[in-house]
Amino acid sequence: MKLRYQFIREKRRKVGLTVRQFAASVGFSGSYVSQIERGIITPSISALQKIADALEIPISSLFEDESAPSSPEGGYCEVVRAGDRKSFRYPHSNIEYELLSPSFQCKIELIQTRAKPGQSSPTYKHVGEEVVLVLKGTIELWVAERQWILQAGDCLYYESHLPHRWKVLGDEEVQVVTAVVPPSF
Repeated sequence: MKLRYQFIREKRRKVGLTVRQFAASVGFSGSYVSQIERGIITPSISALQKIADALEIPISSLFEDESAPSSPEGGYCEVVRAGDRKSFRYPHSNIEYELLSPSFQCKIELIQTRAKPGQSSPTYKHVGEEVVLVLKGTIELWVAERQWILQAGDCLYYESHLPHRWKVLGDEEVQVVTAVVPPSF
């Protein structure tokens, strides 16, 4: 996947911010943002998430679309083999994420998350809708001010603009699949 450096500049300009103004809004120096926009440095995932949040776009839109195979009938169709999934982690986190959908450019994002006992997510808030399905283990999931305890087989739907976070409960690793529309990673 290639980062769309110029796209960041275009979106920033479209919202009417100078490099310095935009940098201040995301907590970076103007020099750092300028280097990102010119493709001189590659920012971390957490830096890209801050940029995407500030521009009010999904982080996936910061990456180039990959070539999409099509079916004989003319539509997009692709198998994602278990051994070929894109995996990623946030800096300073041991939580594993795997992209189950073919790319970050799909209209739906399907993510499998694996986390160890006691691990938790930061609080997320973004445009869209989500469905969380617990495959293994138990999680505590907070959506706005409501707490849910979900075990293997349980699922929860919520609107993603509500602040949401989760924590692994018990002594067992957790596996969760989350469907997100539109993609937000």
